[in-house]
Amino acid sequence: MPSRYVAAKMRAKGFAYPFASTTDMLSGADLAFANLESPITPGERVVNGAMSFRTDPEFVPFLAASGIDIVSLANNHSPNFGAQGLRDTFRFLNDAHVLHTGAGTTSTAYAPIVKNVGGVRVAFVAMNDTDVIPPEYCASDLRVGTACVDQLRIRETVSAARKISDIVIFSMHAGTEYIHAPNERQVRYAHAAIDAGADLVIGHHPHVVQSAEIYKDRRIYYSLGNFIFDQNWSRDTRLGLVVTATVDRTDKRITGFEHKVVRIDDYARPTPATPEETKEILARLGI
Repeated sequence: MPSRYVAAKMRAKGFAYPFASTTDMLSGADLAFANLESPITPGERVVNGAMSFRTDPEFVPFLAASGIDIVSLANNHSPNFGAQGLRDTFRFLNDAHVLHTGAGTTSTAYAPIVKNVGGVRVAFVAMNDTDVIPPEYCASDLRVGTACVDQLRIRETVSAARKISDIVIFSMHAGTEYIHAPNERQVRYAHAAIDAGADLVIGHHPHVVQSAEIYKDRRIYYSLGNFIFDQNWSRDTRLGLVVTATVDRTDKRITGFEHKVVRIDDYARPTPATPEETKEILARLGI
């Protein structure tokens, strides 16, 4: 979330500041994915405490340089500045060659984005739960918005992604904020995605790391918590999880996972967590 107090830190210390301790980790991956929880559009400064986010376009080259390749825009803040804010976001990300999924009109918001990595086709599908947004944030044939989740959309979109890729990753913005366990809706959506052919489910929105699950031999991370966010008011909201999936290029399937826990320092910069913090978060996963 490169807005609000994070933006103030970047104005003072440079747009690369949030990534100072994680660029090597991110750029070391063949493919890095994150949830981008702010539109990118010119405008006035967003004051601390505001709930409508906006990010300066000057940030985007540094996002690209950080090693992040693909972002989800299916969340409750991407449409904060309306259709124009979303269109600006698409343009600035495209100019920096950062792929994005989960927003647009119906045909683009629900379309999987596929990246070929060393001969392995990886598809990302991103959706936003309707209980965390106003109805006008949902994409339609005539309205630019986010991909809003329902059972039918999950089946159709994940099944379509399965046909054109080797690995399908489903990203969902859902859940109850600041709670360690997933709610019934998260479980239902995650299971539906795997039933439709997803190989991995990752979640965000609760702002804390939640438990994980293995369902039909597939991993579900219900919430990775915060990575860059200015919620400095609790230890829980300052800790986040980075998941690395290892892919066998011959069999074209996920064969293993690694976990790294980060702690957000100075309101804006994730750094490696302490051994004690890491142990606490990994125990919470329950897998």
